[in-house]
Amino acid sequence: MNNKPVAKAIRFSYPPLLQRHSISLKSQKGILTMINRLKTHFPHAVADASTPAGYQLLVSLDSGEQLILDKRELSPDETGMLKKLFDTKEPSSSPYNEPARSFHRWLIEGNDDGKAKASEHVKRPCRFVYVHFSAHPENDPDLNEVIESFFPGTVVQLWRTPQDLVIVQEINEWFEDTVPFDSIIDTLATDFFINIGIYAGSLIPSPDDVSQVFTREIRIYDGIKPLFAKKKSFHEQEAMIYFILLQLPRDMKHTLLEPLAAIRGDSELKETITIYLRHNLNTSSAAKEMYLHRNTMQYRLDKFIEKTALDIKHFPNAAACYLMLALEGISHKEPWD
Repeated sequence: MNNKPVAKAIRFSYPPLLQRHSISLKSQKGILTMINRLKTHFPHAVADASTPAGYQLLVSLDSGEQLILDKRELSPDETGMLKKLFDTKEPSSSPYNEPARSFHRWLIEGNDDGKAKASEHVKRPCRFVYVHFSAHPENDPDLNEVIESFFPGTVVQLWRTPQDLVIVQEINEWFEDTVPFDSIIDTLATDFFINIGIYAGSLIPSPDDVSQVFTREIRIYDGIKPLFAKKKSFHEQEAMIYFILLQLPRDMKHTLLEPLAAIRGDSELKETITIYLRHNLNTSSAAKEMYLHRNTMQYRLDKFIEKTALDIKHFPNAAACYLMLALEGISHKEPWD
């Protein structure tokens, strides 16, 4: 007779709240990732750009993924469960110091009560610089100091969401019109291990236009944010162009890109034309950036014109070509494939 002890089957019982949401803490191949499970179980509570910072709950997973939820849409039990299971952070609803508090109330929360005090700090022309972080950065004073050094004349830094920073930059004697954004992005990635995207807004001549410009640019910023994975920086109205291109229906995008089919795969020629357009159709200036002889640059321009039938020496054709190259750069694949 076999007297070996019989192992009893042990059933793990999830707490009722976990049972209700059916959240599995195991990583299994072929099932939804945890971040998608959270979105599935709390679809009503996923925060968007209009969610005030004070009502945001940032949920961070071990995988590095993050999700921002609107605490107003969560029950106390749900909020408590999330805090027990995940690393969570709750940004304050408003900065604690002036003038940041007034700017936050006025621009981020849409409360005109902060307008009077905030306006006292905008005596000169200014602009907004919008910075998107791939993950919520820790509250690091060194990071704040470095960001201010990159943007001389910074009046305030406003956190619109845990990953979206708005800088109000005064246009003073230290302002540089051509900030080396690539250097800023590389420095933060190297020194702080943070990936960012930057959108520098337009010059705002009058303080009376600050709120109107912010409303317009924040809409553009929210629209182009997904493009930061491919293009790390946007300047002024350049962002508007990409914002418009993203609104085009697929068949129209296909039509717009047809002329470039003749140079598909010729990345060198596309780069040459892009730089030529960026230098305002100045052949010598573009050749200098590419370390090419002017005749070589001219040869490539003629080659492009011959293949595409787009005479980009004339502004309307150059403008159309700029749109085509911009659209191709953000497309997941060439639509003629």
